[in-house]
Amino acid sequence: MGFSAMVPGVVDIREQFPLSLSPHPRELSLVNREEFGRIAPGTLELAESLGIRHPRLGAVKNEDWWVMSTDLLLTITQGSLTQLVAISVKYDNELARGRTRELLQLEREYWRCQGVPWLLITPSTYAPEVGATVRHALPWALVPEVVPNPVLEGVAELGAKVHGGTFDRALSSISTVFNCTRSDAQFLLWGAVWAGVLPVDLCMRMDPNAIVRVIPSADFLSMNPVASRRSAWQA
Repeated sequence: MGFSAMVPGVVDIREQFPLSLSPHPRELSLVNREEFGRIAPGTLELAESLGIRHPRLGAVKNEDWWVMSTDLLLTITQGSLTQLVAISVKYDNELARGRTRELLQLEREYWRCQGVPWLLITPSTYAPEVGATVRHALPWALVPEVVPNPVLEGVAELGAKVHGGTFDRALSSISTVFNCTRSDAQFLLWGAVWAGVLPVDLCMRMDPNAIVRVIPSADFLSMNPVASRRSAWQA
């Protein structure tokens, strides 16, 4: 969720998105008129074509079919273009299991037939330090209240001032400029980072003496496996 929320243009994130068992309208048909009326195969048909045993609710043959799901489905809008990105999240050691790889292949094919990019995100797709920062900062970044864009842009304008200083100094500067508590300064800082207007090196330690480094946007996005479309899947 943390990396997905940082993707430029993301407007919706659906968790545990169910995959249709039977043929169905393409998911993009809801947002793209050109896709209207186009039908995509369901997981039962795809499993048969791939020679994969489709999962059931139980081990008995006459049990109902299990409805598979994709961990995250992102809707991304940039200008007049809207696209979907499907994401499966696993630990690297899970990929050694043959059955896991079979089901991932089935999920991948489900989205490929719809022209939707599918990413397999594992810890190997991002630096451990980046993952730790995203996990620790996520509660500050994803707050229920929407911070107005002018405020986030105001935080971004402090980039030159906070660059090269400590995390503690960055919070003090934000707190002074916006006349807010240090707790609110944390929300503003990480909100600006997640919005991409204050791109910082996410490899920094999460402590008051950590050095804040403002970096080019391209370098910031490259740390994010979802934004850079980096996948652990190997056919």
